[in-house]
Amino acid sequence: MPRAIVVLAAALLAACGGDPAAGPADGGADGALCVGAAPALPGPGAGEPLLIGAEGVPRELLGAVEAPRFDEAFADLAASGFDTYVPPADDLLGYFLPPDALGPGAPPAERSCASAASPYRAAAGRLRVVAPAAALVPAAERAAALDAAALAVRLDALVATCLAGDDAGLAGWASFAAPAGGRVLAVEAGAPALDLANVGALAAAVRARSQRPLLLVEEPLPFTLAVDPAFAALPAERRAAMTADFWSGVAATAPTADWYGFTVAPVPLSWDLGVGGDWVLEAAARAPQARPLAALQGCGAADLGGTGRRPEAPEARYQAFDAVLHGARGLLWSGQGAMALVPDHELWDGIRATARELRDLAPLLDAPRTPLRATGADLVDARLVDGVIWAVAALRSDWDSALIVEVPPPPAGAATSFSLWVPGRATPLITVAYAPGALVSLALDRWGLQVFAITYC
Repeated sequence: MPRAIVVLAAALLAACGGDPAAGPADGGADGALCVGAAPALPGPGAGEPLLIGAEGVPRELLGAVEAPRFDEAFADLAASGFDTYVPPADDLLGYFLPPDALGPGAPPAERSCASAASPYRAAAGRLRVVAPAAALVPAAERAAALDAAALAVRLDALVATCLAGDDAGLAGWASFAAPAGGRVLAVEAGAPALDLANVGALAAAVRARSQRPLLLVEEPLPFTLAVDPAFAALPAERRAAMTADFWSGVAATAPTADWYGFTVAPVPLSWDLGVGGDWVLEAAARAPQARPLAALQGCGAADLGGTGRRPEAPEARYQAFDAVLHGARGLLWSGQGAMALVPDHELWDGIRATARELRDLAPLLDAPRTPLRATGADLVDARLVDGVIWAVAALRSDWDSALIVEVPPPPAGAATSFSLWVPGRATPLITVAYAPGALVSLALDRWGLQVFAITYC
């Protein structure tokens, strides 16, 4: 059964030109209704902002590998609410590394951070880049114990050449991708596998020269084994052994991270778009020292050479809100670098719109929680900000459904009426008499996510 989410808001405003504690306004004594002002979202708070990142962008936005347009792509990301960029492991990765950092076969100087197209310079004043620390360890070196001296030279070269000796503008450093899950899959395939001790060695080398956080994004191997048809014929005992090896690897690597999360791509393998939220909780439990990160599905399997559609824009929006609802303080869309925008740019447009929406809503995450009663919801998260109650309620259903919310009492004073609003509309959807215990029924479509406000006067 898919999930639907609805976002509600309740606000007490000094509306109708009077003091709400002074009694009914607009002739309330004889039952007349009054309408308060449309509520506005709060501005940025003092807490740590929600990280909203992109691991790559559709290639049409960057252009040719010989002259990538990082400045244009980063300006578009920033305007869409993104604040962080993580370079994917593609043919543009060399631009994020110092020249000849990896020895023979490495990208030449004209395709390094020393070139005129340096992404670090392009990002300045727009967003922050996550430097690819693990890319300084070539694949051929990963199965053996890490050469600490060689890595130190490469890290120092990145800081000196790419960052002009100052890493303050970085969002952080990227560790090895999916170290635990990737190792198990490599062993199963008989391929060289990462020495997990190198994850801690890389973290130590980074922390010896930088205060910026280390990001580690893992493969949710138990989920993959359960839903991916490629593993359908795997014997149960082998599946159990791989799962045990995976969790052992997680226990060894998760403590090295400052940001930790899992890449979950449910579409089209799972009906449950909320599985990503479950893995946010898993990340918080496995790496309690780290901030929870959700790596979101930014493409379809077909974009990566496999079989499977892209998420629809509402599905991508759901996954992002569900992750935040489950405690993610960072969102990172991944895979969109493999996505072509012609002829179909619906998913990328939806991701950008969701990033803008979440950027506006992010200040609510630092507000104190407040009780809100609702039926038909699996999870309700309500926040109180300057007399405004904002709440997110999530439920699972495979039909058009309704959420029943008990309208809470005004945070202060008295009220004769309340109004239901939606953003961008100058007038309320409804205005009715307020009474303690009043209920509001909200119809939800299958992947519904809606912002409402209730004002009292």
